[in-house]
Amino acid sequence: MDSLIPILFGLTILASLVVTLVFLMRNRRAAKESGLDQVERTEEEKAKDRQTAITWGCLLIAVPLALVLVYTVTR
Repeated sequence: MDSLIPILFGLTILASLVVTLVFLMRNRRAAKESGLDQVERTEEEKAKDRQTAITWGCLLIAVPLALVLVYTVTR
């Protein structure tokens, strides 16, 4: 049980990195195929990107912190 929380912590970080990289690679490939890689983004798209980044950033911080908290409480 003592090693379960650190293992889950590591798997969470690894999974978040994999999901982020796959998402970025798909978007980049789609942009290159459609020729949109050189088109300037609108303000609405930039605002949506900022909101998405904030959401994912909070999740990437909150989940590992929750795991650490659970780990410290259960020790």
